Amino acid sequence: MNFDNPEVADKMLNVIRYWLDMGIDGFRADAVPYLFEREDTNCENLQETHAYLKRIRAMMEAEYPETILLGEANQWPHDLRPYFGGNPDDLTVPGDEFHLSFHFPLMPRIFKSLKTGDVSDIINIMRNTPSIPNNCQWCVFLRNHDELTLAMAAQGHKVDIITRQIIDPNWSEFAAPLDGYRAHKNPRIVRLPCGPKHFLPKESLWPCLNEWATRILDFYHQEDNLPHIFTAHYADGGLAGALLQAQSDIHPLHLHRTLAGGAEDGQAESIAGDSGRTGPTVSLQRAHPGQANGNESRRPHHRQHPAGADGAIPPSRLSQRS
Repeated sequence: MNFDNPEVADKMLNVIRYWLDMGIDGFRADAVPYLFEREDTNCENLQETHAYLKRIRAMMEAEYPETILLGEANQWPHDLRPYFGGNPDDLTVPGDEFHLSFHFPLMPRIFKSLKTGDVSDIINIMRNTPSIPNNCQWCVFLRNHDELTLAMAAQGHKVDIITRQIIDPNWSEFAAPLDGYRAHKNPRIVRLPCGPKHFLPKESLWPCLNEWATRILDFYHQEDNLPHIFTAHYADGGLAGALLQAQSDIHPLHLHRTLAGGAEDGQAESIAGDSGRTGPTVSLQRAHPGQANGNESRRPHHRQHPAGADGAIPPSRLSQRS
């Protein structure tokens, strides 16, 4: 939507009013740094976005004082601080943008610390978390669809992106068993054979789930280096994650958008059998000891890396899908 259009901006405020009148407690604003767009910028953290958020907050506090505005921006804490508003030098000045905001970098460090028994990364990220206005709050979570991203690789962690190998002259960029990203040293793209060699739409690969999970575990057993953490994204990845959990002692981070998000140990086979579907894509993270300083802007990985963390087709090739 074009929020530069005054009619659009006003209409969205009325939409907010409609739902608040229906009795909801508040809103989660998704990917909020990109609300406005400007040529010759990456459209991130524009002043226009902050101005509109202040307008929303003022309306909610004046008309619906018991409701909240929750920010979702996958950024480092010091980059997220302006989204609370107020005065960074005087915490008694009330915040005038988000009431709460997700603390994205904390969550993966919690899981890493549980696995390694080393809390230094948690201590470090909290030391790099700025203070916020007294009427605002950080929102700590243990699950979210963006909790482990390639930005972790820039901080010394080893990240593997697992996807299906495609042997197809029309899709030669997906043939190499191992690949990487020019902008980062630590992440690997690992392409494993599974199902037909040629390209198929993602939804056609569900029947390959059992083979996919086996291929992933075989790969890491051959390296003698199982991952500390792996995440299962969306419906197909959720089922794959459930099978990986059933076949190993690694508990996946099932996300709220997966079909297997609530699966208990031992249920993966019945889930896959009942649905008749399987998922070809799962991203795995191997945590690597090291300091994790929040010194650079952290953007959602799908904006930086066209292949995505789930092996999705690059945007430039979408028109070729059939």
